[in-house]
Amino acid sequence: MKLEGLVYEWLDFGRQDLASAEFLLAMSPMPLEVIGFHCQQALEKHLKAFLVQQGTEPERTHDLLFLLQSCLT
Repeated sequence: MKLEGLVYEWLDFGRQDLASAEFLLAMSPMPLEVIGFHCQQALEKHLKAFLVQQGTEPERTHDLLFLLQSCLT
């Protein structure tokens, strides 16, 4: 798959997680842990999309601070 396709794939997966979190906000009571999980996943996937766009293969990790640091270097 082309680099551009991988970036869009990561972004699409991240948007799906964000849409799931937004959908869950309407529930009563709100499942805060599940919403938080989807928000974390969305951010992780967007950070990985950025890394791919920069020509870096993202690590297989869920550590947001590590991924953020990778984006900043």
